[in-house]
Amino acid sequence: MMKLALLGGDRRMLFAAEHLSVLGHDVRLAGGAVATHFSATAASAPDDWLDAAGQSESVILPLCTQTADGAWILQAPPTAEKIPLATLAEVLHPGQPVLAGMPPEPVRALFFSRGLTLLDYFARDELAIANAVPTAQGVLALLMDALEVVLADCAVCITGYGRCARALARALRGLGTRVSIAVRRRRDLVQVRVDGYTPLSLADFPENAAAFDAIINTVPEQILGAEALGALKKDCLLIEIASAPFGIDRAAAATLGLPLIYAPSLPGKAAPKTAGLIIADTVHTMLQEWQSRC
Repeated sequence: MMKLALLGGDRRMLFAAEHLSVLGHDVRLAGGAVATHFSATAASAPDDWLDAAGQSESVILPLCTQTADGAWILQAPPTAEKIPLATLAEVLHPGQPVLAGMPPEPVRALFFSRGLTLLDYFARDELAIANAVPTAQGVLALLMDALEVVLADCAVCITGYGRCARALARALRGLGTRVSIAVRRRRDLVQVRVDGYTPLSLADFPENAAAFDAIINTVPEQILGAEALGALKKDCLLIEIASAPFGIDRAAAATLGLPLIYAPSLPGKAAPKTAGLIIADTVHTMLQEWQSRC
C-alpha cells in the first residue's frame, strides 16, 4: 500500500479518500470540503497542500481548472484556494506517479517536462462504465426539475450512443419516455434500432427536431449548430453533458432563446459518494498496476 495525497476537488474526493484509507493506503486529504469524520488526515492551507504532495508516494488530482488568463490550477470548491499546477509540479519528484481526471495536453506537457508520470483515471474503461449510471441519474433529476410535464409524456432525443447515452436511454425508457437516438454512423443506427429505441441520423435531425421536448448531448464535438437548433420548439430543453468543445452551439442557443443547461461533472453532484468510490477503486487498481511494473 502507498502513502497518498489527494489534493482539492469536490465531495467525490472526500469519499475517495475514505475508501482508499479502508483499502489500506495512508491517505492525506488536502484542500476541498474537508469533513472531520473522515479517517484521512486533512490539510487546508495551500502550503500544506504542497507539503502533502511532496511527501507522498503518489498524488491524486481532481479535474483540472483553467483560469481566465489561461493558467491551469488545482482548485478546491467551495473554498477559494487555488494552486497553480506549475507550482505543484515543482515540489514533485520524477518517478512519483500523479493520477488526474482528464488532464488536458498543456498539463500533460507541463508534468512531462519535469520527468513526472501523469496517468488519467478517467480514461479507464471501468470508471467510464460505472460513471454512466450516476450521470444518467443526474440528467433525470435535471429533466424532472426543468420540465413541467411527466417524463412519460415527453419525447427526448439523445445525441451520441456511448456509455452515458446508453445508460440514460435505459433509464428514460423505464419511465415511459419516448426515446430517440441521433447518431452519424450507420452501424450505430442499426444498434439503436436493435436496442429498441428510435434511430435518427444526425443528417436528418433538423426535419425531425420539432417533435422533441428535450435534447441531451453526449458528443464532445459540435454537432448541433444554428440550423439544427433553429428547427426545435422554442421551449425545447437542451442539456449539455459532454466535455469541451461540446456538442451544442451555445451562442446559437442563446440567440434563439432556447433553454440550455450546461451540466458538467454530474456524478459528483448527483451521487458524490458513489462517484468517489468509483474513483477510489479505479485509482487503487492503477496503483497496483504501477507497483507491479516497478
